[in-house]
Amino acid sequence: LTFNGDTAAANALDDYEEGTWSPTVTFGGGSTGMNLSGSSGYYVKIGRLVNVGGTIIFTDKGSSTGAAEVKSLPFTIGNNDGATSAEGGGVFTYFANMAVDRTAWYLRGSNNSTAADISYIRSGGHTAIEGATNTDFTATTTIRFIMTYQT
Repeated sequence: LTFNGDTAAANALDDYEEGTWSPTVTFGGGSTGMNLSGSSGYYVKIGRLVNVGGTIIFTDKGSSTGAAEVKSLPFTIGNNDGATSAEGGGVFTYFANMAVDRTAWYLRGSNNSTAADISYIRSGGHTAIEGATNTDFTATTTIRFIMTYQT
């Protein structure tokens, strides 16, 4: 599919895909003892642009500690911006049973990976984005999210 008479192969819309994926969460790269009652995701890929969404429902967050990440993205995040390694981003559209003084939750994807760091902004006038850890989650946390990135 080309537009406005453009015949250059590089500008053709020749890649469209929809599908499902199974998002996971890790703390410090681990998921020891973690149990989920639900993990579902969907994606739409148009050319190099990927839009993903998902839901993760915990029944036990396990004993792993450290930085929180959503893993198993359906496509590897590209290395498209030489000024940063943060190559994609998203937000939680719903969250329950998480740390109480967080006002917004974010996903920040790094290039050449299939993972996104989970970050947040605290209430009370804080303006810096901080990295989430296992302590921000409970045994019954539920998250829903969307994210966009390029391959």
